[in-house]
Amino acid sequence: MKLATSCPSCGKAITLWRIMAAPTPFHLSCKACKSNLRLQNSPKGVIIAGAVIIAIVGIGLGLLWHSKHISTYTGIAITVAVASISELVASFYVIYKGELVAKDEPKDEPKDGALDA
Repeated sequence: MKLATSCPSCGKAITLWRIMAAPTPFHLSCKACKSNLRLQNSPKGVIIAGAVIIAIVGIGLGLLWHSKHISTYTGIAITVAVASISELVASFYVIYKGELVAKDEPKDEPKDGALDA
């Protein structure tokens, strides 16, 4: 199982735990060279689907708690479990499918000196 990816700037390993510790998968930094990184190929559909799933679980938990079918502590435990699993899945996505690039690198440069006019 692959638990790390490499920094595009210095080539050092960026571990699963480093990715999970980032506020979002779009705000990563390399511990070795301090380079700010971003995710190059992030499918917006996957991100939106994840947010919708988390919202549905949250609404469902709120309704269950409000109707007294679950206790406050059970609701908190389920919320923490869903958030942790979502964070783990997002981190594995970055490692297996993500392409990290340094934030200061341009996305696309004109080739052969061609300029948009």
